[in-house]
Amino acid sequence: MKMGGLIFTALLLSSIAVRAEKETKNQLDDMTLLEFIRYVSKRLDNTVIISPRVRNSRKETMIYTPHNLSDKELRDTFLAVLKVYGYGVVEVDGVLKIVALRSIRSMPLPVLNE
Repeated sequence: MKMGGLIFTALLLSSIAVRAEKETKNQLDDMTLLEFIRYVSKRLDNTVIISPRVRNSRKETMIYTPHNLSDKELRDTFLAVLKVYGYGVVEVDGVLKIVALRSIRSMPLPVLNE
């Protein structure tokens, strides 16, 4: 009986681990842009200021990846997604400001590049 219980427990734990990995990979699917920004902010532990234009956006993001993204890959993906929608990131004193790309050109601030 003990052997059967051990096998069941091992199968249950491996099932939970596979499900958790799958859920992590799928967390980036079908989010609004604002939800994606919040996810990245929490995951990378960054303070983010979002312009009203971005905040009021209902744009959907769909990111497909065959593996979990490292923090660097997530940051690069984040910058690429923002660029697709015409936004960029300006970093000031460790705070990320998300603004329209066209307004960045007139700002005397350092811009994060991919």
